[in-house]
Amino acid sequence: VVSDAEARCVVKEACGLRAKARAATDAGDPASAAALLTRAQALEGRLVDPFWRDLAAAAVDLALAA
Repeated sequence: VVSDAEARCVVKEACGLRAKARAATDAGDPASAAALLTRAQALEGRLVDPFWRDLAAAAVDLALAA
């Protein structure tokens, strides 16, 4: 993410996916729950401490240029 606002959106969406995963588990649908948790984890992987955002962005740019 590139901003605090985007980070808040990511957290909100990931929390929603986790809530849906809990509901799927309660409904006896572990496959759907696992898929939802995977999506939530992928979103959370985008979160980087603000201190490291510029360094992380530069590392990604460097990797893409290689």
